[in-house]
Amino acid sequence: MTIFVSKLVAEQTGRWEVYQGEKLPDKVRVNIDFEDLKNRIEYDDEYYLNIETTLKKTNQIYHSVFYESLKESATQLQLLNFLDQDLPNENLTTNSVKVSKRKLEEIISNYDELTSAMKGTDLEQYLV
Repeated sequence: MTIFVSKLVAEQTGRWEVYQGEKLPDKVRVNIDFEDLKNRIEYDDEYYLNIETTLKKTNQIYHSVFYESLKESATQLQLLNFLDQDLPNENLTTNSVKVSKRKLEEIISNYDELTSAMKGTDLEQYLV
């Protein structure tokens, strides 16, 4: 759900990435249609499953990483090991910053309605 919210915020602000020192977009609120969210999650799940299936069928090695964990030392170490790279002398850093550190309920204008619709469905796991 956070990926879907990020996409909506980026579409609304026109900012897909922000770097240190740049002005962050104003506090945006988005309205989420339950069916749109459900369809997007189903699409994404199928998309990534197809990629993984193809990689396995063609005997290609791969390492799955979640974008949200890229700044974690353990994830960086796993990636470096997978890429057969030496550990750097200093921590890996990036100049990009998170566009919004607010909680989903502060960004989603219909949060209560959305969480009610998600309860009891497969999407309930995405409630953070």
